[in-house]
Amino acid sequence: DEAKNRKIMVYAKFHPSEIDKLFITSINELKDKNHFMIVDNDSDELIEQAIKVYLFNTSLAISCILKEKDISFLSKSFFDKFDKDGLINYLEFYLLQLQSDRRGYFLGTSVERIFKRLEITQN
Repeated sequence: DEAKNRKIMVYAKFHPSEIDKLFITSINELKDKNHFMIVDNDSDELIEQAIKVYLFNTSLAISCILKEKDISFLSKSFFDKFDKDGLINYLEFYLLQLQSDRRGYFLGTSVERIFKRLEITQN
């Protein structure tokens, strides 16, 4: 209703691994009644152009939060409490950049960082 009242187009995209034919059929039936389009465009392009993004619990929320998009989650989501700064802090703390040499061996500094991170999270 919000999109219809504001006269904006709504685009929906299935998750690439969606295989539930009943779900796909029911969404296709809804699109005709509710005036939205199902697309297969690049997700980042859709997010970039979006005024508002509706998501289930998905990693696409990371892109939306970092781009400071207005997000509504359609299910419980790990990401629903994050703002941009909080997400950046989370990513910096929990994700590691591993450095390796030309042979593919991890450099000592990367391994040391892993062990330090494990010490922090176990305390």
